[in-house]
Amino acid sequence: MPECVLDCSADLEQPLYPRGAQIEEAIRADASEMDALLLAIKIENDSFDLYSRHADEADDVNARRFYEYLAEEARAHFNLLMLNYESLSERGGWVG
Repeated sequence: MPECVLDCSADLEQPLYPRGAQIEEAIRADASEMDALLLAIKIENDSFDLYSRHADEADDVNARRFYEYLAEEARAHFNLLMLNYESLSERGGWVG
């Protein structure tokens, strides 16, 4: 595991996003746009939780700010994905 310059305890060997066979398990070959959106929403939510947790645990102010920034970005992505999910399910189209 690479050394962490900041005071953090993230498992850098554990990917946030599915890879290889994991992606095939997460999204079937016949998956719909809605299925893909639901996976992306889950990933962004998990990312937000991870970054928020590390922000709370960070002793270094710069590390805390960095994790807070990442959490905000993950939440913004989550909101955009959710907006598209709601638009697809209610109106049948993507947010333009």
